[in-house]
This record gives sequence, C-alpha cells and structure tokens, in this order.
Amino acid sequence: MDTTSHRALATAGRVLAAVAASIAAAIHMLVWWIVAGLSCDDGCDESSSSWHDTPDAWQWSAMGWLAVASFLFALVFAIALATRRSALFTGAMAAAAAATAIAPWVVNTTG
Repeated sequence: MDTTSHRALATAGRVLAAVAASIAAAIHMLVWWIVAGLSCDDGCDESSSSWHDTPDAWQWSAMGWLAVASFLFALVFAIALATRRSALFTGAMAAAAAATAIAPWVVNTTG
C-alpha cells in the first residue's frame, strides 16, 4: 500500500479546508464591517433609548473590531490546520474564532 498518496491527499484536504475557512472568515468580516460602518444610517431615532438608534454608540465599533478579531483567529486556525500544529492549539484557535464570530450577533441583538 502506497502511503505517500494518502499523505498528499490528506495535506491537500487540510489546505483546502484552511482556504475555505479563510474565505468564509473574510466574508464574515466584510459583512460586519459594512454593518458597523452603516451604524443606524438614516434610521436614527434620537428619542429612542436603544443603542441601535445612536450613531456614535460604542457597539457599532465593537462589532467591527470583533469581526477583525474573528478573521485573525480564523486565519491562525487555518494556518495551524494546514501546517499540522498541535490539536490543542488548532482547537483553541477554532474556538476563539467561533466565539468572536458569534459575538457581533450577540452585541447586535442586545439593547
């Protein structure tokens, strides 16, 4: 049995998974940058107590920075996955990327 072809296939699979994770993270980051950049746009209501209606609310910036953090964690995860780093490190980066990816959704729904 030729194990070199299995290793090459496994490496190709890891690299493809890493590229897919990086592309998904980049799209996620761009979406939240757009959301953060638009803030409340034309729909601001000064009489509202919700941060959604305050264009200068810190939550708009937080969503953008969380998206950047999520992308960076996902990029480190992708590199760790492609280069066969330890499972603990790769798992930690995946968890950090997932946590920071979910965080803008949480920030956006509170208030």
